[in-house]
Amino acid sequence: MTQISKASQVAALANDIVSVKDFGAVGDGVTDDTAAIQAALDTGSNVTFPKGSFLCGEVAINTRGVVVQGQGKHLTAIIPNNQASTRAIFKVGNERVSIRGFWFKPASYTKGIQDVSNTARPIWFENMTNVDAALTWVDVSDNVFENIRGAAIYIKSPLRESWIYNNNFIGMGNPTTGEGVIEGDINETFVDNINNVWIYKNTFYRAATPFINLEAVNGSTPSKHFCDSMWIEENLFHGQLLDVTTNDGSSGVVQAEPTDQVYVQSCSRLRIRNNTFTSYHGEHSAIRVGILTTFQENDDVIVTDNCFACDDNGSYTGVGVLLIDCTSNIVTNNVMVSGRQTLDIRVWDTGTFSINPRVKVENNVPTEGTPIGVSLPRTISTYRVKNISS
Repeated sequence: MTQISKASQVAALANDIVSVKDFGAVGDGVTDDTAAIQAALDTGSNVTFPKGSFLCGEVAINTRGVVVQGQGKHLTAIIPNNQASTRAIFKVGNERVSIRGFWFKPASYTKGIQDVSNTARPIWFENMTNVDAALTWVDVSDNVFENIRGAAIYIKSPLRESWIYNNNFIGMGNPTTGEGVIEGDINETFVDNINNVWIYKNTFYRAATPFINLEAVNGSTPSKHFCDSMWIEENLFHGQLLDVTTNDGSSGVVQAEPTDQVYVQSCSRLRIRNNTFTSYHGEHSAIRVGILTTFQENDDVIVTDNCFACDDNGSYTGVGVLLIDCTSNIVTNNVMVSGRQTLDIRVWDTGTFSINPRVKVENNVPTEGTPIGVSLPRTISTYRVKNISS
C-alpha cells in the first residue's frame, strides 16, 4: 500500500469526503487495496472511489450516515479477493449508509458465465453493535452485481426503511446452497424483520435461485409477521438459464435451472406492482408467497399491473402467481401470456390456519386468446373473479 502523508489525509478529512486514493489504494485490479479502503472508511467521512478496479477483501462500514460512492456502473469495479461464499466485501454495520456506483465482479470474469470459484457476498447487512437490532435508512443504488457466486445483498440483521434501487443483478446467487440474489437470513425473533423496504427499478437477469428470497426463520414469534410493508415495484425479472462453470476441475459450462423468481414468507402489506416477469418455467412460479407453520397466515397481498411471460417449452407446471394461506388476496390488472401453463393464478388455503380467504382476481388480460387460468380455495369467504377473456 502506498504511504500517504498525514497532511494529505487531514486536508481530505477537512472536507468530510475522502478518497481511497488518499490512503494508498491503487485500483489496478492486482494490488490488494483492502487495508487502504478500510483506513478510508475508518475516518468516518464519506468515501469516494475513482475509476479503476479495486481488489478488496472484507471491509467494515460502521459509521452512521456515510456515503460510499463509486464513479458509476462499469467504471469503479470491486473485485473480491477472499473467494469465500461466507465472506462479505462491504459489511454494513450501522444505519443510514448509502452504497452507490460500483461494479461488483469476479477476478476471473467471463461475460455471461458464473464461475464456481468466484464466491462472495458483495453487500452484507449486519448490525455490528447488536445483531438483534435493526438497520434503518440504508440505500443501495446504481450498482452492478455480476457473476459472483453468492447473494448480491445478504440481510443478516432486521432491515427497515431502506431502498434497493436501480441496480443490475446478473448471474448472482448460489445454486449449491439455494442462496438468492437478495437473501434474507435473519435469525432473530423480532416482529417485522423486513419492514418498509422498497425494491425498485432493478434488473434481475440469469439466476438458479430466487431473485428475491425472503424466507421466514423457524422459531421466531409465531403471532407476528416476518415481512411487513414491503414494495417490489418496476423491476425486470428475467429468469433465463444460468450458465456456470463445472466444479469438478474440467472445462466446460453447464446450465442451472431457475427457481421461483420472487419468494416471500410470512408477510403483511406486500405490494408487487408494475414489474415484468419473464422466462420462469418448470414447476416454479414468478411470484410465490408462502408460509412457515410456526407463523401467522399471510395478510394483505396485492399483485397488480405486472406483465407475466413464462417459457414456451411445453413442460411448464408451475403457477404465475401463487398465494398461500393469505387472508386478503388481490390480483388485478396484470397482463399474462396465457395457455402455456395449467394455472396463471392460484390462491391456496392449506388448512394450516383457520382462515376464510378474501379474493379479488379482476381485469387480468391474456395475450394469446386462452382465458386466464384461476384456482381458488373451497374455504373462500368473499370473492370477485372477472378477467378479460381475450
